[in-house]
Amino acid sequence: MRRAIDDRSAVGRPGQGRRPAAIAGVLMMVALARAAPSAAAGPAPADDRPNTPAAPRAASNPKPAEPASTAYDRGVEALNKREYDAAIRLFTDAIRLDPRHALAYAQRARAHDGKGELEQSLADCDSAIRIDPGLAIAYSCRGAVRLERKEIDRALEDLNEAIRVDPGLPAHFNNRANVWLLKKDYDRAIADCNEAIRIDPKYATAYCNRGAARLAKRDYDRAIADLDEAIRLNPKSDSAHANRAEARIYRDQDAIELAMADANEAVRLAPNDAYYHVVRARVHGLNMDDDRMSADLGEAFRLDPKNAEIYVECGELRMIADQFDRAEYDFDRALQIDPKNTEARKLREENARMRAEYDRENKFTGVARRERPSAAGASLGERQASRPADPARQAAILAATRACTATDWKVPAKLEMLAAAYDKAGDHDAATRRRAASTATQLCVLSGWSDPATLDDLAAAWAEAGDFPLAARWQSQANDLRPAGKARTEGEHRLNLYRAGKPDRPATH
Repeated sequence: MRRAIDDRSAVGRPGQGRRPAAIAGVLMMVALARAAPSAAAGPAPADDRPNTPAAPRAASNPKPAEPASTAYDRGVEALNKREYDAAIRLFTDAIRLDPRHALAYAQRARAHDGKGELEQSLADCDSAIRIDPGLAIAYSCRGAVRLERKEIDRALEDLNEAIRVDPGLPAHFNNRANVWLLKKDYDRAIADCNEAIRIDPKYATAYCNRGAARLAKRDYDRAIADLDEAIRLNPKSDSAHANRAEARIYRDQDAIELAMADANEAVRLAPNDAYYHVVRARVHGLNMDDDRMSADLGEAFRLDPKNAEIYVECGELRMIADQFDRAEYDFDRALQIDPKNTEARKLREENARMRAEYDRENKFTGVARRERPSAAGASLGERQASRPADPARQAAILAATRACTATDWKVPAKLEMLAAAYDKAGDHDAATRRRAASTATQLCVLSGWSDPATLDDLAAAWAEAGDFPLAARWQSQANDLRPAGKARTEGEHRLNLYRAGKPDRPATH
């Protein structure tokens, strides 16, 4: 799950939390806190509401001289645009003109935080508090930075102080909720989010964090309801889309289509966030799409190569996919980065146990790999036993898939090429049919779900995969987008077929 840090007036870097359960029920529930992401992950907007003031009031700081105030205001503008270098320069100018400008120190601290310069951020927070011990924003910022440094208790002290000084600011409660999430005290996290929402019922970030806490508690229905509301209030909340993707697959492993749409959106909104690629890899893993899963895991490593938790996540996914050697490498790498990572050690032992079990099965049955269920209901053995009849067409699918590199899954022309390869492949196995549906889904995402022809293709793909209720749903949406006429009539014919449990195929003689 992904937490969202917020100090309201500008920006704070998002945190992230350990997901609550392993895919396919292979492992016991875990809800350990994830390390803070690298600076590459970038900051999340601190406040999702319109007309938010540029900065909270200082409790006792006197009004600065006019030139310093001008530089300060320009710095806030740059900070809100995430132009961190410009913001730092402007806040530095304000401090040079007025060395006791506590708010300029506090805002510069957040600019440093946005760049991942945590030491500089802490130093500026300390300076702001030394000048103005009643400046709540400085405590809140310092608490958020200490949270990223895993100084949990000291972060809690700062956030408690921020709430004491200014109990009317919902962001302070939201940030303290992140501490409770890391401590796995989900009830307290929910209570703090409740208070933030009580103060401001339109506070999207608090809904996102409450959804994350409920996700960790396996309260999937209420988690999804919170995340729906977060996205309604702020459609650009990448963390809400990522958390909802996870909640959807944990609640219903057949909800791959909806989960994939959310995971794709999270990656689109924050393509440099390694964890979102892990979330999407998890959905690909459920879809038994090992090629795309590996592509997203590789991108996660590239984006955040020194994050032990990323290696733990990736190792677990590979272990579940029976890629035991690669999983062992990932767990070893996690332990090299963080020798005290108990989860990496525990999962490495589990990986060794599962590999030994696989070896025993292979010795007596000759099975090449463990039979693991797919979301389409077919085991890997069934998948291997029913490949497309024509090897040339199978090769065309492989070539088209390779053409869609990790960065090109958002290029419609390449996806259309892949969709065409699937369409010509002949008798698909269950996994291939579901991959075709996943490709069609991505095309619908790129078209904003507003192109009836693309929705036709998605409906047909799900009909071929045997999910006729979904096929009928998307065909109905396509029909609603069309005016009366031949295309609408043909769409109604297909809808009737899907409702009758039949795919739309040309008659054979």
